[in-house]
Amino acid sequence: MRTMRRRIVARGFTLIEMLVASAILGLVMSLAVAEFTQAWQHYSKTSVDLTAETQARVAMALVTQELRQAAQPAGSTNISPVTSPDCIAAGGCTYPYPTAAPTTGLVFTMVDDPTITSADPNRVHYGSDVIGLNPAVPGANGSDLIETMTDVTSGLVTQKRTFAHNVTVFTVAATSSGSYNVTIQVSPPHRADQAAAPFTLSSDVFISYFKPNK
Repeated sequence: MRTMRRRIVARGFTLIEMLVASAILGLVMSLAVAEFTQAWQHYSKTSVDLTAETQARVAMALVTQELRQAAQPAGSTNISPVTSPDCIAAGGCTYPYPTAAPTTGLVFTMVDDPTITSADPNRVHYGSDVIGLNPAVPGANGSDLIETMTDVTSGLVTQKRTFAHNVTVFTVAATSSGSYNVTIQVSPPHRADQAAAPFTLSSDVFISYFKPNK
């Protein structure tokens, strides 16, 4: 009788018990992996969306800041310091439906040396500012939005900087004399299994140094 009791106490797990424990452990591990995968995908998508929004907002702030400084050189006979898109040359625009098609680049003149404080306007340096995509046709990862400043007198490039990467859309439309609508779309690289949508931002910009005649 004592020997039987020792055998019963010392016995191990049965095959059925091992199978049940393995099934429960497998189920718990499957749920944990699924939860981790879902959390990682959500984190990755959120990171891509946040990157796209941040780049678009920074680029828009830089573009609007530069465009608001557009000004004509002293003695210029042009009506507007913005040469592309040119609302006036297109016969005028009716807001909010511009008669001129949006352009994929922005060209205007502005003072390129803010440190000059001379009262003589002839001593102020003006530059031709070009903002556009490089390459002009966005690829799979978009294009860089680049600003190039060229001295009007010497024709030399005085400044070149990148506003944003992975830009898929950059358009500027003249909505009225001295007012422009800027649209920027950014789509950072992401995995094929991520349903990350590009972030699009649109803003109306008024040229403070340009007094329209209309």
